[in-house]
Amino acid sequence: MENSDKYLLYISKGTSLVEMIVLLCIISILLGASMPSIKALGSGLILHMQAVQLAQDIRYTQHLALTHREKYKLVLYVDENSYNIRLQSPIKSPIKKVELCEGVYIRYSTLAGSGDYRYIEFNYKTGLPGRTGTIYLADHYGNTKNIVIMPTTGRVRIQ
Repeated sequence: MENSDKYLLYISKGTSLVEMIVLLCIISILLGASMPSIKALGSGLILHMQAVQLAQDIRYTQHLALTHREKYKLVLYVDENSYNIRLQSPIKSPIKKVELCEGVYIRYSTLAGSGDYRYIEFNYKTGLPGRTGTIYLADHYGNTKNIVIMPTTGRVRIQ
């Protein structure tokens, strides 16, 4: 009976300070090792949000062309990591200007244009794009998103 009382007292003591410090060190090492993957995951989410916004702005440009009965275009500035929506006429100021978030950049585009100036324009009668292509977005962690404008329909997809 005396041995069982000592055993119960030993169990109820809890953990020592040394055991607690060792446990906290192990947890901090594991968290430190997983931080780069957490940053890459967060960057991937930002990249996805930028791709969704760009796809919505392409659809918005198409909608403007149909409703206002004028040629509108979305212009990409690859070197500046930005784009804007404007009337086809270069004299008018842009309707909307967007700069991509830090860490997200336009890697490449197969849209019409040359160099860092790429664009897609929409017909005001049908809402169809004059020329289709793909916009490739990327971040510094190697995550990529492709925005594809389909030929003949003008449908916009994110891959």
